[in-house]
Amino acid sequence: RAARILAKGAVVAFTGAGISAESGVPTYRDPGGLWRKYDMKKVSHIKNFLRQPIDCWRFEMELFRLLQGVEPNPGHRALADLEAAGVLKGVVTQNVEGLHDLAGSKHVVELHGNETRARCISCGSRVAAVEAFRSVGWLDAQ
Repeated sequence: RAARILAKGAVVAFTGAGISAESGVPTYRDPGGLWRKYDMKKVSHIKNFLRQPIDCWRFEMELFRLLQGVEPNPGHRALADLEAAGVLKGVVTQNVEGLHDLAGSKHVVELHGNETRARCISCGSRVAAVEAFRSVGWLDAQ
């Protein structure tokens, strides 16, 4: 069956939290997940960021700390290898930690953005999340 699907042309992989759980990335909805502690509607929408930025920054800082040291796992690397071999056209993911990019995938669509990067809402510049946290004084300069 897989051979028939591949023979029909372009194939993409669609991933979610499960692929990154093996890397140590906690899922949002499972016991202990971030949506058990934070109200997703309050901390992940620009309207609420503009109203209550500290609440959003707290959530972002906790996620930032959870993502420290996570690395791509064999699943991420296998998808990158399949893309390099021409079997996959790319990856569409709900994940926000950037592990598909780190694994070597070249064509990644991140449906919910990427929490390892930040964008200034005033000027539009993009920086690594660590730089954003330093700019607001939540991390020491190094």
